[in-house]
Amino acid sequence: MSFSVSLIRVCAALLLLAPSTQAHAFGLSVVGSFNATSVSTNPANSNLSGGTGFGYGALAQYNLIPTFDLEVGALSTPVAFSQKVPGSSDIETSSHYLQIPVMVRFTLLPIISAGAGLYYAFPVSKTKTVGPTGTTEADAKSDFGGTLSIALRFPLLPTLGITVDGRYYFGWKDVSSTAGVSAKNQSTQILTGLNFSI
Repeated sequence: MSFSVSLIRVCAALLLLAPSTQAHAFGLSVVGSFNATSVSTNPANSNLSGGTGFGYGALAQYNLIPTFDLEVGALSTPVAFSQKVPGSSDIETSSHYLQIPVMVRFTLLPIISAGAGLYYAFPVSKTKTVGPTGTTEADAKSDFGGTLSIALRFPLLPTLGITVDGRYYFGWKDVSSTAGVSAKNQSTQILTGLNFSI
């Protein structure tokens, strides 16, 4: 079977899903998340590496016009990274944020959409640092930046589906507490859960 024939069949199958994935006025998604964090520093620090963690939250979608939705979320998001210390144990740093992403989402195909927008994140815990000299806690800084998304929605019922959403966040705010060093959060996030629409 040629590639072009296979592509036509896949597109036809997606279009057949259109009646069950038609635009709804309002949607709500309850999701769990996997987060992979990295930190961009200036000057660069090769001993610094990102960490991973799990979170949860909800997303609300409101249909603006056909194929365009406004989406607002509230996500409990962990941020973690570690720094290698030659001749000693690593320094592990972690904190937790409530992340509020706001984006405009465009439906590319009945089950595929792309989004772009902004986010604001404020700390809900102190920054905890565990190192060779013990454990310390300090106030965490808020963060904001831009975000991009590609999401899939697989319908189960006319008003119920499974959503899988891949996102990239790029922070614009300097979150460093070290003099002479700037640091900006970057993270990749995968959300999955149930989407309800009316």
